[in-house]
Amino acid sequence: NTGLTFTAGTGSDTLSYSADSATQSITLNSVSSGTASGTVSNGGTDSFTGLEAIVGGSGTADSITSTSAGEALIITGANSGTIDGFAFSGVESVDLGVGNDTATVQTAGSLSGSLSLGGWNDTLSYAGYDSPVNATLSRENTLSITAITGGVIGVESLTLSSNNDTLTVGSSG
Repeated sequence: NTGLTFTAGTGSDTLSYSADSATQSITLNSVSSGTASGTVSNGGTDSFTGLEAIVGGSGTADSITSTSAGEALIITGANSGTIDGFAFSGVESVDLGVGNDTATVQTAGSLSGSLSLGGWNDTLSYAGYDSPVNATLSRENTLSITAITGGVIGVESLTLSSNNDTLTVGSSG
């Protein structure tokens, strides 16, 4: 499968795979001021530069991986959010790789897949979340937690909401 090369111009550009049921594996090679370059593997490999937003496919196993260090992820809606200002939607799992990353889950935010924060000094915050958060630490730096169905790995610091949250530490936590 020959890959597509997408070079975005000025303005706000979005690349959408919403009509494609194949699994989209998105890799961000760089993100600066909300604009990204990277690749999408989906049976072939597509590449993009100068993009401000991407939409995953219609399947249920799309993922986005960032290769930069120290990202700021904000999960704003169902399978959607921003990484350093770059918008994504229709993406079930997020992997921020290595670095000191920060992930914030807003009230409407959720992932039906998983969240990997890599492994340095990574923070997960539900500080502005409007409902109680239930979290279970099952082993070192691994959480089962509200709004992220597949769980979270690589968490070194956790901030819960102010709504009668519950943190359970498992036997190997």
